[in-house]
Amino acid sequence: EEWFGLPGTGRHLMPGGWRWDWADGSAPLYPGHFTAPSRYLFQPAPGPSAERIGQHHGQVLLAAMRAFVAEAGTAGPESPTGRPAPIGAAIFAAGTDLFSRADQADARERWIASTMIGVMVGFLPSVDGNLRASLNEWLKDGTFWRLRAAVRALPAAAPDRDSRIRALMRPELVRAMQLRPAPETVWRIAAKDHRLGPVDIRRGETVVPAIVSATQQDLAETGGGRYDSVMPVFGGARDGSPHQPVHACPGYACGMGALLGMVAALLDRPETLRPTPAPLSLALSGAVPKATPIAA
Repeated sequence: EEWFGLPGTGRHLMPGGWRWDWADGSAPLYPGHFTAPSRYLFQPAPGPSAERIGQHHGQVLLAAMRAFVAEAGTAGPESPTGRPAPIGAAIFAAGTDLFSRADQADARERWIASTMIGVMVGFLPSVDGNLRASLNEWLKDGTFWRLRAAVRALPAAAPDRDSRIRALMRPELVRAMQLRPAPETVWRIAAKDHRLGPVDIRRGETVVPAIVSATQQDLAETGGGRYDSVMPVFGGARDGSPHQPVHACPGYACGMGALLGMVAALLDRPETLRPTPAPLSLALSGAVPKATPIAA
């Protein structure tokens, strides 16, 4: 909502995970409706059910996003708190530059809606999947509780508290993402004939890189946790070098920042946390600060 300008009110799109009782005609959910299109697009052989559901959710999202774009107009979206939404504003501005004539209004609307969806299909399910997989691993092996104890031991008033929390978390998060990356595999179409290791690749052939094999091999050989250890999860490093992968994700900083922020917020909760019998479920007890209402 803050970055893309989604409304947060249920108008056109509604915040929430996937619901079994969602029905056509209702506002699609974010991030819930972005998971099936992501799986359909990213998995090498998604199968008929993943194809059907992924395409249907994509069509539902496109219709809702086009209505959202039409309502926002040329001014572009704001976050629900009234602040500029940087990613949404950049996409709206690019679409307005590309389709500036009066007779291109429909093309502009569709381009902006498709681009908004495309960026979020790459961002939301990947962050969600890596958060769940990493947190689940931490809860199973005890890393979560060790980190929570280390975070709670930091002086509350320390001026560098946030940076010290990040320094504690980052290598552990990278190791967990190496062990359980999301996605585990992707596919590419070879643009030209070449040789990949001992294998001859022909132009037009489908190549399936197993990200999980690369990250787990690095983890086993080096112990992982380095800055560059997690780059295969993002398709490589977008660093401007001559050998930068074509598909390297430009959202690396956004994705890692969001993951670190969410985990830090959970580790630094003042309430007492306890595991529950359900996976990825924690019980909180203690005084909960009163929420600050968001202005309409």
